[in-house]
Amino acid sequence: MKFQTRERPNQSLQPTPSQLVSSRSHDKNISRGSQPRPRYARLSLSSLDRMRKITAILGTALICITGSVATTFAQTPVPPKNGYVPDAATAIKIAVAVWTPIYGERQIADEKPYRATLKDGVWTVEGSMPPNLIEIAKSDGRILRVEHGE
Repeated sequence: MKFQTRERPNQSLQPTPSQLVSSRSHDKNISRGSQPRPRYARLSLSSLDRMRKITAILGTALICITGSVATTFAQTPVPPKNGYVPDAATAIKIAVAVWTPIYGERQIADEKPYRATLKDGVWTVEGSMPPNLIEIAKSDGRILRVEHGE
């Protein structure tokens, strides 16, 4: 399908001589003998609206990126100097908390007293009846191994 375009008689690209004279008469800085200043294309309202939308989108994107970077840095905690499991008492509390849902409160209570030893940054907590043990990372509290003999 071909589309035909119609030229509108009143909208030509070249200004008429009367338009040039009227535009010059409004400009106070041009004397009669000098060349007219070049006229720059004025932005239409739709062009301004488009520019505003683009500026708003880019501004929003910049704010989102800045916010996500700031949130990332804010959520990265500095670990404690002695790690999250600094002593034997903390290691034993973690071990009991892990063992209780697995083996039941009564059986874990029968395992008292507990012994905790630290070797190469790993706490090993044992119950009174070996080979019941749990290994916990000192630096971050990860459970590395759970073992229980029956």
